[in-house]
Amino acid sequence: MNPKPARRTLNRLALALLALAIGLAGNALLREKSVWDGTLFLLLGAAIFWRAAATHPTPRAPGVVSPFILSGWRRPVGAGLGALALLLS
Repeated sequence: MNPKPARRTLNRLALALLALAIGLAGNALLREKSVWDGTLFLLLGAAIFWRAAATHPTPRAPGVVSPFILSGWRRPVGAGLGALALLLS
C-alpha cells in the first residue's frame, strides 16, 4: 500500500494566500489611519509569506548559477541596477 504524498505545495499556497489576506487587511487599516495595527498586520503578513516561501526551496537544475555566487562585474552591476530601480520607484 502506497501512503498519501505530502501536500506541501498546497499548504505553502494556502500560507501565501493567508499572508496576502493579512497584508491586505493591514493596508486597509493603514488607509483608515490606524498606523500601529496596520503596521502589525503588514509585518505579520510578511513573516507568514516569508515562511511560506522558505519552507521547502525547490531544487535547482544542474548548471544554473546562483546569483549570490556571481563574481567579477556582474555582482556590482546587478546591485547597482537594483539600487537604481529602487531609487526611481
